[in-house]
Amino acid sequence: MTSPSICVCLANADFETCCRAAEEYPLVEMRFDLTALPQEQVKQLLGGKTPVAAACREGRYSEEERLKLLVWAVERGAKYVDIEVEMPRESRKAIAESAKRNGCRIIISYHNFDLTPYQNELLSIMSRAVAMGADIIKIACMARCADDCLRI
Repeated sequence: MTSPSICVCLANADFETCCRAAEEYPLVEMRFDLTALPQEQVKQLLGGKTPVAAACREGRYSEEERLKLLVWAVERGAKYVDIEVEMPRESRKAIAESAKRNGCRIIISYHNFDLTPYQNELLSIMSRAVAMGADIIKIACMARCADDCLRI
């Protein structure tokens, strides 16, 4: 399979909207921290023909709940799982082990909504992500000028 070029985030949307997005786009990201779909509906999305990336950012759930949600999604067919660079090591390890057992690709992500780090820090983040077992590295930063975009 070639890598999808567009990924649409499923958040704060009802089931029908999520299904339409999954039909229209080659990849969808299920944000468990920003959705309130019942498990049965989430299982339908995970088991559909469109690949789903499971993500759950900190804030809404405890670390233990986040771990359980992401492992649950991987075990039910998520094709990708987003593990944050900042996530505690034991949680990252448990999710990665589940992903490997279930043929799920690992996205190691870094988020900085204040600024875009300098090149040497971006390279360091990428090296850490590779060491953590990333199949894919995701960096989301706040770009405030053209130089920030060029660094990314």
